Amino acid sequence: MKQFKSYAQKPFSYILVGKEKIRKFGEYHIIALEKAGIAEFAAILAAIKSLYNIMFGNITSRDQMEAQRQAATIQLNQKADEFKTLAIEIEPLVEYKLKKSGFYEEFYPHGASEIHKMTQANALTLMFRFENFSLTHETALGTPYSDKFKAIRLGYEDAVNTQKGLIGSVKLNIPEFEAAKVEFFDQIYKNILTIAAYYYKTPEKMLAFFDESILEVRKHTADDEGEQPLLVEIPPLTTKTPNLIYSVTDTILLSNVSTDTSIFYYGANTPDEAPKTAPIELFAGDEVEIPATDLGKYLILVNKDTVNTAEVEIMLV
Repeated sequence: MKQFKSYAQKPFSYILVGKEKIRKFGEYHIIALEKAGIAEFAAILAAIKSLYNIMFGNITSRDQMEAQRQAATIQLNQKADEFKTLAIEIEPLVEYKLKKSGFYEEFYPHGASEIHKMTQANALTLMFRFENFSLTHETALGTPYSDKFKAIRLGYEDAVNTQKGLIGSVKLNIPEFEAAKVEFFDQIYKNILTIAAYYYKTPEKMLAFFDESILEVRKHTADDEGEQPLLVEIPPLTTKTPNLIYSVTDTILLSNVSTDTSIFYYGANTPDEAPKTAPIELFAGDEVEIPATDLGKYLILVNKDTVNTAEVEIMLV
C-alpha cells in the first residue's frame, strides 16, 4: 500500500527542462484530450489550451510562424552580411575619392572597424548613413551605390518587422513565462486528478493522456563539473568559452536571460577556435536546446553588442 501523502504531492514542483520540452508535453496532452472526445474533459481541455496558447501560441499556427521567423532570421543575417561586404568593399574607393575633401569621415567616422562590429542595434543607422551619403557623393564615386544600399536596407527592415511581429505574437518575457509555467503545471495536475477520477476503476488509462518521457532529464554523475544552471556574463564585444563539461549524449539548454541583448553561439574543438560558419543568434529571452553532437568539445558564446553585457544560463538536460 502506498502512503497517503504520496497522493497529495504535486508531481511538477521542480521541472528542469526548457520551453520546447514543456511545449511538446503540453501539445501531446492536448491532442490526446481532443482525440478522446470525452464531454467530462471539455473544461480541463479548454483550460490547458488557454494556458498553452498564452505560453506558446496556437498549436495549428505555431509551426508556420516558427518557419517564418527562421526565414526572417536568415534574411536578416544575409542582408547584414551583404551590407558589411559592400561597405568594406567600397572603403578604398571612398578614401581615394573623398579623403582629401574631408567627406570620407561621413561614411567612416570611426574607421572601417565600425562596420565589422555592427550589431542589430546600430545596423539600420549605418545602412541609412551609407545610403544617404552614397547618393550625396554619387558623382564623385562614379557608381550608384545608393540604390544597392537602399535595397539591402529595405530587405533588412522587412526581416526585422517580420521577426518583431512573429515574436511579439507568441513570446513572453522570462518572468511572465515562469509565472505562466506554474499555472500550466497546476492545471496539468488538476487534469491528472480529473482523468484519474473519471477512470477510477482503471486509473492506468490516465497514462495514455500524457508522455512523461518528454520531461525526463538525464541523470548526471558526481563527476560532472559545474553547477546547474551555470550563469555566464559576456561583456560587450567579447567572446567567452564557458567552463562546461559535457558528453556526446548530452543536450545543452542555452537560455539568453539578457534584457535586450542578443548573443551568438557556435561549437568548436578548441576553446579559442574561430567559427567555421556564421554563429547562430539567440535573441534576448529566447532559449535553445543544442545536441552536444552539433557542437564539438566546446560551446563558444559571442556578444556583438557594443554597450550591453549579455547574460546566459546553461544547463545539461
